[in-house]
Amino acid sequence: MGWGATLLPLSGMGDAWEWLAECAVDPLPEAPPPPGAPVGAADVLRLLRAAGLSGSTSPLVDDALDHLRRDDAEDGDEDDAWGETALTCVFLIDHTEPGEYHRPPERLDPGTPVVAIGLDKPHPHAALRAAAALVPVWGPTVAMEDSGCRSIVVDGPIGDLAAATDRWLDH
Repeated sequence: MGWGATLLPLSGMGDAWEWLAECAVDPLPEAPPPPGAPVGAADVLRLLRAAGLSGSTSPLVDDALDHLRRDDAEDGDEDDAWGETALTCVFLIDHTEPGEYHRPPERLDPGTPVVAIGLDKPHPHAALRAAAALVPVWGPTVAMEDSGCRSIVVDGPIGDLAAATDRWLDH
């Protein structure tokens, strides 16, 4: 059975603040933080790679970044792409039109601002590591499992990934 997650900056959740407060596993601040500067697609991929995460991206951005791979993975060893660092498929979301279908382009300009990231079948630890990797540019980051019923706000490095994952996914 597959699952997915979405990562979004907490600052972008103003219109859904009350709803997020109901599904967040930890209390939220009284109001969303102010939005930061837009972050380009290539910068997002660099942050995920620097965090040691692996996966393939869609849309494509840059030949050197489109297939994230841990720096310690050996050439030809696909097993190194799995486990607690696997994001599997990373979908860069560059639009904010609510309720409107947006067919993603085949390629994004590396500077295109990314407003959210969809993850298809990530390892839960990798999803939280990705959220933590985005905190320096997005500020506190919401990790939401696909049903939208369980969300956790990541505001920095996560000391105990197993405990955070259990709290987030209510195991």
